[in-house]
Amino acid sequence: EDTKMGSSFIIMSIAGGGFFPVLMGLISDARGGDMQFAYIVPLICFIVTGWYGWSGYKHKIQGA
Repeated sequence: EDTKMGSSFIIMSIAGGGFFPVLMGLISDARGGDMQFAYIVPLICFIVTGWYGWSGYKHKIQGA
């Protein structure tokens, strides 16, 4: 029953693993090689993931 959701998460993780390092490199290069500032990208990802785990996901109540 959760196959579609699981497969979409796998695809998103593969795409994110290829896209976000490039984005971090672009941010670092734009800031003169400041790699520390580029870590804002994974920070934003962790915040979104935390929000989803905390309040974004709602269980469907059976029979309601």
